[in-house]
Amino acid sequence: MTKSPKIRFSRWFPWCDRDNLPNIDRPGIYIMAHFDEVPSGRASRHNNQIEYIGKTWGEGGLKERLKKFHRVATKGKGNHSGGKTYHKKHHKIKDDLYVAVCPFLGKSQEVVLNTFILYAERKLIWQFSAANGRLPNCNNE
Repeated sequence: MTKSPKIRFSRWFPWCDRDNLPNIDRPGIYIMAHFDEVPSGRASRHNNQIEYIGKTWGEGGLKERLKKFHRVATKGKGNHSGGKTYHKKHHKIKDDLYVAVCPFLGKSQEVVLNTFILYAERKLIWQFSAANGRLPNCNNE
């Protein structure tokens, strides 16, 4: 039986530094938040300022998914639902946007890893909504 990967996020990185995140080419989950003062240490998935919780297992990993979010959030066109919602709320990427990632580095079979990533994203959204009585601002479901 395959052991579940740990869900551990990187520290918060300014949005403009997203291409320099650790293991950015891997599949995984990511969280975004706006901060006046960035919390130190690893990003907490329990932070009530989280704007969006997302996932990817696609070609190019987290880097390509964040690139797609950026394109849709700035132009309002494309097929990233979080990016579309962000664009509707903010019209552009705000300077105080930060991102943290949880790349999965294991050698699990693709179907097992993809299933876990889907589960992990849903679990994080559920935990956020249970703690805050709402979804993250840019998650619609």
